[in-house]
Amino acid sequence: MSFVSDLRRNEQTGSQHPFTASRTRSGLFQWISAGALCVTCFAATVAAVDESDAPDIQEILYLADEATRAVRAVEYDVSYYAEGEFADRVPKVQARVLARQARRGFFAHPLSIPNAEDEGPTCFRFTGTVHAPAGVSRSFDVATDGKRVVSIEMETRRYVFGDSDAMSLISQVKPLFMLEYFHPTPFHDEITSQRQRYEGVKKVGDVDCDVIYITYQRPNLDARWYFGREDHLPRRVDRIRFRDSRPVGERVLLLENLNPTPAFEADVFAPPPPPGFDQRAFTAAKRHIGNRQMTEAPDFALQSPDGTTIRLSELRGNVVVLNFWSTGSLPCKLSMPHLQTLHEKYDGMPVKIFGLNCWNEGGDPARLMRDMKLTYGLLLEADGVAREYGVESIPAVFVVTRDGKICFSQSGVVPSLERKIDRAIRRALDDADTSDESDD
Repeated sequence: MSFVSDLRRNEQTGSQHPFTASRTRSGLFQWISAGALCVTCFAATVAAVDESDAPDIQEILYLADEATRAVRAVEYDVSYYAEGEFADRVPKVQARVLARQARRGFFAHPLSIPNAEDEGPTCFRFTGTVHAPAGVSRSFDVATDGKRVVSIEMETRRYVFGDSDAMSLISQVKPLFMLEYFHPTPFHDEITSQRQRYEGVKKVGDVDCDVIYITYQRPNLDARWYFGREDHLPRRVDRIRFRDSRPVGERVLLLENLNPTPAFEADVFAPPPPPGFDQRAFTAAKRHIGNRQMTEAPDFALQSPDGTTIRLSELRGNVVVLNFWSTGSLPCKLSMPHLQTLHEKYDGMPVKIFGLNCWNEGGDPARLMRDMKLTYGLLLEADGVAREYGVESIPAVFVVTRDGKICFSQSGVVPSLERKIDRAIRRALDDADTSDESDD
């Protein structure tokens, strides 16, 4: 009996089979992606398919699940980008990804202690370049061998190292890893999805792929998957973004030069310090700033680029989001599209979002925001206000309730930043979705 027919028999009889655990991918890609992205016309690039001639979609998905679960290590070149109206606002990433999992079908914490049956810890290495909006780029080289994390910063000539406290270094680049390769049930959600549509054959690099559009059980989480026709392995996924239940864009994770049976050199996941680099231990930034939650937000009066004075106390009745940022900070630029997405989402509601420019060294904040097509409020010369709010690193975000109290604060860029701010806004509007209580 074939693998596919055996799984179908198990599903019909209620027997146990590998597809018993669902996965949670909410927020996983939020660090790099940003907001609503315009859907591009796909029909012109994929051969039209007569439904009567379409292959068995379930069989494609089952074969993809079987092939993907069998992968123990992988290397590939990856491109991560957005297509459509906001493409120039979202960072584009090109990288090389190396990964080896501790045990079959389990996406282990990279620094977890291996079990007796494991063949060592789960290891990753991400090497590439982030091309941020407004022409700013930064290279990265982050690795973990399961014992410690290292980051080689070429621009600053620093070699940063740490143990479990340095996991945020991996978290910032982990969206470049296609989670399905180390998941125990890679395509359970797709196999059990609400609707599936075969969209023909398209090349990813030089590989012919079957293209399947998935409508998941949860609303507004559609995706388009590309599976190699010969090896059945996933080569690309387009995550569709929605606004008001209408598709408005997609973000793309595209894999090329995929090798599912790599042979890694001994020190590839523990690279030594390059000659002449400054070695320093990782220091975690404060994620919650000054322990100020539910305390009175310090009042301020700052000017916008057109000379208008904005006073926080005069915004009572609105939920106010404050983002302290600088023109010279790449993490700030990475965080700003998330604020724009929320600005558009809450347009017409009692929510005000401002970028408070501080620690500037000659950049033009107004021009940068125009170049990035950011339309939320900008306030200038906020160094003193940053001190009042206890800001020690940027970007730093605060959410202020309608009655002027700080209900949320966080420093730095994390994958779930947009979702966390969104949740804080909804709570402050007394319209919180209590089903979304998980934290990343």
